[in-house]
Amino acid sequence: MLKFQKFVIIQVLFALVPFFLFAKSTEIKLLTNAHCEGCKIKIEKALKKIDGVEEANLDLTTKIATIKYDSEKVDAKDFISTLEKIGYTVQLYKEGEETNLPKEKSKCCTDSKNSSCCKNKKTDTDRDNR
Repeated sequence: MLKFQKFVIIQVLFALVPFFLFAKSTEIKLLTNAHCEGCKIKIEKALKKIDGVEEANLDLTTKIATIKYDSEKVDAKDFISTLEKIGYTVQLYKEGEETNLPKEKSKCCTDSKNSSCCKNKKTDTDRDNR
């Protein structure tokens, strides 16, 4: 009986090995116009809802979203369209490459009706004119 149990365990392990070896986990970085903690929560939540996304984290300092995903289930176009649908400007980010992302805030941060998002509703232009 013990030999049979060992045999079954070995068979199960060998069956799982190809799954882990050939899973296509990919990482991508997107530059966003996120501005506040509300934006961060909204972006991460939207990305994590996409089938195939393993991790999604937004660094507010750099405005870069790092996404780990299964490239057989989803691709960059899906992330960009999802974020654009919820009001963000997005572009692929490549280290050392010049970016042309507009500096305007997302709709979330400029909409005066949305008090739960950004506490400072002034635009960057308003702040610069002081």
